[in-house]
Amino acid sequence: MGRHLWLLVTGCVWSVMMYLLFEHEIKPYFEYQKAPTYQAMFRDRKHAEFQRRSVWFADKRIGDAESLSEPVDGGGFRMRSRMLMHMRSFGGPSLPDDRAYMTSEFRLDSTLLLADFRLNGNLQGLPVSARGERQGDKMLLSYNLVILKKDGILVDFPRDATLSDNFLPYQGGGRLEDGKKWKIKMFDLGNMISMNKDHRVDMTELYAAVVDREKPPSSNSDKAAWKVWVRKQPSDEFAMYELWVDDEGTLLEQHMKINKLPCRIVLESRRAVNPDELKTFEWGVVPPK
Repeated sequence: MGRHLWLLVTGCVWSVMMYLLFEHEIKPYFEYQKAPTYQAMFRDRKHAEFQRRSVWFADKRIGDAESLSEPVDGGGFRMRSRMLMHMRSFGGPSLPDDRAYMTSEFRLDSTLLLADFRLNGNLQGLPVSARGERQGDKMLLSYNLVILKKDGILVDFPRDATLSDNFLPYQGGGRLEDGKKWKIKMFDLGNMISMNKDHRVDMTELYAAVVDREKPPSSNSDKAAWKVWVRKQPSDEFAMYELWVDDEGTLLEQHMKINKLPCRIVLESRRAVNPDELKTFEWGVVPPK
């Protein structure tokens, strides 16, 4: 009788442990859907759009970022961005030039799949660059980071995947709804340019979830937006990024922490750009001299 009771108790304990393991460690991964695709973002877009954002560290404005997305002849889209900010507030070695300037260009083919991308910049006087070209379900990557150079690295990259980076892991997409969860494919540029021992390219996945609906902290309007948490793992207690996204899927505000202090990226303006304006378009964010 005692032996059977012991087996029953241990069986119940095992079942409870397996249930908790599934609920907290396994189930969360299955709840997250694929990220919004470029097809969903651009299939109804017929015009070019310009966005400008400010970058804040604690209460100090340290930079600006601009982006321009435009349809191209023959179908497809081109997305370009410029970012310039001061790095001194983040700590680390003190260099004569504390500015970071980055440009990017992403090209979508006629089926609105990512065809290739280019990243170029100058981080506190040090030039960096990276590029990628789609080859089926893989991305052929190359990068040059001063002391580190790699050519022709094949990385798994599904055909309908979107690509983001550490600066703006979510750059907009389809309409959100309460409880929506999805995965973000991120190109870990931060790992590439850091002086850690890895020096490798990572295509990592982050986990985004709509957690609330509220007014963005920096907004002067009382209009509510979707609050999104982006975590490294679905079960993480705290978010790596907090986002506020409007009903059209536009990123209004992003918060992250650097050295335990808040870094905010805030949308300041957004407007359509007509074909005549595109011919003479000039960036407000320009390379440092």
